[in-house]
Amino acid sequence: MRKTPLAAQIALLLILLSVGATWINYIQDVRILRQVLSASDRGKAEGIAYTVKTLVKNHSESLLAISRALRANLDINQAMTEYVRSGNAKPVRDSLSKLHPQLSAGILSVIDRNKVVIYRADQADASGDRVDFQGLTEALGGETITVAQKEKPQGISLRVLAPITLSNGKIAGVLVVGTLIDDAFAKKLAADAAAEISFASNAGLWASSLPADAKARLSVDVGNIARSLYERGNVFTEDHGAQTARLFAPLRIVDEAVTLIVQADTRASRASMVESQNNFLRTSLSLLLVCVLIGSGFAYYITRPLRLLQKDSRRLTTQYSPGAAVGARNTGNVGNKDNTDNKDNKDNKDNKDNSEGNEVATMVNALQVATKLLAQHADESQRAKEKAEYAAQYDSLTSLPNRFLMEDRLKQALSGAERTQRRVGLLFIDLDNFKTINDSLGHHVGDQVLQEAASRLRGCVREQDTVARLGGDEFVVILPNMNEPDGAGTVARKIVQVLDSPSDFTGSHLLHVSASVGIGIYPTDARDTEELIKCADSAMYHAKGGGRNRYQFFAVEMNERANETLAIESGLRQALERDEFELYYQPQVELPDGNVIGVEALLRWRHPERGLLAPGAFIQIAEERGLIVPMGKWVLNTACRQNRAWQNEGLRPISMAVNVSPLQFQKKEFPEVVSAALNDSGLDYRYLELEITEGALMHDSNITNANIGALKAMGLKLAIDDFGTGYSSLNYLKRLPLSKLKIDRSFVSDIPGDKDDTAIVSAIIAMALSLNLDIIAEGVETAEQADLLLAAGCAKAQGYYFGKPMPAEEMRALLRRSPSVASDASQWQTGDITLRAD
Repeated sequence: MRKTPLAAQIALLLILLSVGATWINYIQDVRILRQVLSASDRGKAEGIAYTVKTLVKNHSESLLAISRALRANLDINQAMTEYVRSGNAKPVRDSLSKLHPQLSAGILSVIDRNKVVIYRADQADASGDRVDFQGLTEALGGETITVAQKEKPQGISLRVLAPITLSNGKIAGVLVVGTLIDDAFAKKLAADAAAEISFASNAGLWASSLPADAKARLSVDVGNIARSLYERGNVFTEDHGAQTARLFAPLRIVDEAVTLIVQADTRASRASMVESQNNFLRTSLSLLLVCVLIGSGFAYYITRPLRLLQKDSRRLTTQYSPGAAVGARNTGNVGNKDNTDNKDNKDNKDNKDNSEGNEVATMVNALQVATKLLAQHADESQRAKEKAEYAAQYDSLTSLPNRFLMEDRLKQALSGAERTQRRVGLLFIDLDNFKTINDSLGHHVGDQVLQEAASRLRGCVREQDTVARLGGDEFVVILPNMNEPDGAGTVARKIVQVLDSPSDFTGSHLLHVSASVGIGIYPTDARDTEELIKCADSAMYHAKGGGRNRYQFFAVEMNERANETLAIESGLRQALERDEFELYYQPQVELPDGNVIGVEALLRWRHPERGLLAPGAFIQIAEERGLIVPMGKWVLNTACRQNRAWQNEGLRPISMAVNVSPLQFQKKEFPEVVSAALNDSGLDYRYLELEITEGALMHDSNITNANIGALKAMGLKLAIDDFGTGYSSLNYLKRLPLSKLKIDRSFVSDIPGDKDDTAIVSAIIAMALSLNLDIIAEGVETAEQADLLLAAGCAKAQGYYFGKPMPAEEMRALLRRSPSVASDASQWQTGDITLRAD
């Protein structure tokens, strides 16, 4: 067998190496491409899921709005009054039949107190049927509730059940407004979201916009999907064959745990991937062909000396062989022929030199082309890698480092601080009321606000510091190599000031976007990244609780307060159900003779573990969590019933003062709550007085003005509580229909010893008298204080000098014993004062 030439062996080796390198590079490029497209598809699916969740939430809220509008409809109220009087349901059906075509709800019904259906829009023959579905009993008792009611295996209904109250305060029936979430509803959401939408639970698939065959296939996997969500939360899958990407996301509709299935079309992504793969393949094949040519030429070039040596060896072997020697002697005498041979040899040498020069030029050109193609392909690969790495480490909206890169840099900063024995500051920043901007002005304005906030944050820090966006409106600033913690406070103060500067994002008015900043310090507060982030986050929430637009350092006490706050909140949510609230009453007296003219109702919580708690221990938490509204309603109803009970026992009528929370006063249904409390208790409006803080009245809104007008029309007395501690605007004293002004205890406690407080109290009394306002002073504890107030013109007071807050039985005994408490005042001065935070 003939041996393979050395040039062919070297050329084959170079070709194989080139093929391997080119193929590995191609596989790597395709892998990076798939990762980038998968991340893009995931982002698209998550965006659609967020849109659908928002649409479902908005639909639930629209049902509440429809319910309120129907209950306020005069025709419906008159028709229900006629039904209660005569039993004729026709006016009700006529009124609702005219309204129903204008509504987007799928269910509209009216049920009377006997649970008999008067009207049902989607089932004409249902009139007269008796029903008792979930939530109906509570609604007939006067509670507006929202329920998720299973209708059938393939659907679920969202319902708002609202009591219909007649003019006399009696509940005549229940209005039911709702919608059936089924395939039609899913198809509508799918059209709005531009994707296929399905809903499922552990029981199976019950609404989908998919075709029948695809819906059947999806139903088989619902059980596995539910288990995956329980274990991992969001589950993202890709089906390259079907060219779709699915996101299985948890969704809660009222009390129903539901799985949201979003199926996004990824054909555009797949087409882009195929085109890019083809481009990669063409480039790789071109590069491979060039490598083959270069390898072959290079192998031929480096083996040239060996080939020449082999040729000379064969020539010498032939020349000095026996046959060659004889031939040489026979031709040695032919001189002319030798001369001709010499000339031919010279020509052959010149031709050979020219041929070698052409070969070298061709190889140089080939090498230049190959080098250019290799460099171009390397640049494309590098750009693709850099793009993928950037997407994995930076936020696409603000171009700031994301959570992944932030945590990596924080670890590096802590490691460096441990070696150099220095500190690291971590600032956790949250924009205040950012959700309001998104809801009122739109997400495009919200994105502009986030971009502007990121730009301003970068301008507040050093080059070596890191500003990162964690998501939403949360940002983090890492301050490495700090000498003292005060440096972090300086940066935080600068950030609060810079972010609070107004900017024009809407083209019509300026926006003020403030921020709350929490500060954690390594190693003082924590010694690892996770704990340091928790510390800064906790401090940020403490800053929000302190009024927002401020910064707060972390302290261990914050965690203790946070745990205590959580325990109180949990207890408050059950206190009403467990009947743990009580009302204490503090007498209000006429200063000249000490006659009791009224009482103030003060809330107490008889905690099962901590005993009797004053409002200072839980009211702020109740207001922050929105629990103050049902608590305030309970206080109002209980106080009215108690005052009426005292009158029924033959005690002389007195005024009952009830404190109203600003959050409670901002509810547009508040006048209805007051009216219902008076009607249910039978108390005359003259004996109820509402005490409202300055902050609630200064909130100049349509709801505030409407509520003030409604309360004025009812003839109720409104008093300003804790006057002088808030805005203290003389304008609203003149403009609003107020009847009484209460001087805050902080001004009374130091008189007559403090000249400034004495002057302030005298000025407040003179101003109130000039405006024809009634005056009462809080916190009176000594006879000297009572005498000074009376001399200045204040004829009414309350405080420990006259009586501490007491249960209803003790107040009843006081009212029976004597109309005056002046002679008994001394007994209250030595009483238990642990509950002075009224």
